[in-house]
Amino acid sequence: MTSNLEQKVTSAIHAFCEAAIEKGTFASPAKKDHQLHKIMSTAVNELRTFGSYGLSALKDIMQHESPYVRIWAATEMLTNGDETAKAVLISLAAEEGLLGASAKAVLNEHVKGRLRSPFSVSKT
Repeated sequence: MTSNLEQKVTSAIHAFCEAAIEKGTFASPAKKDHQLHKIMSTAVNELRTFGSYGLSALKDIMQHESPYVRIWAATEMLTNGDETAKAVLISLAAEEGLLGASAKAVLNEHVKGRLRSPFSVSKT
């Protein structure tokens, strides 16, 4: 029998993956893209509340079959200091098109010390 925590983590990971795949590099119209990003953000913020258990689940999906899931998960994990995320991003940076360009941009921001979570809550 799975625990309540396991169910919550599994649910958050599932929501994150589905939204990342549907979002792709950009979902149209922009309103849909923003909605999908919000779903991913909510999932990540929920996973953060579970501490290392939630972050471990997010780390695990850096190996997901979808490159969209991998790039978002690796970006978040790199902002959390997980250096293993670099290898995932370097691999994705070799891809053609917007996905590869996005991975390169993430790596460049990291090198410059400016990389921030794409899922942080704005403090305005």
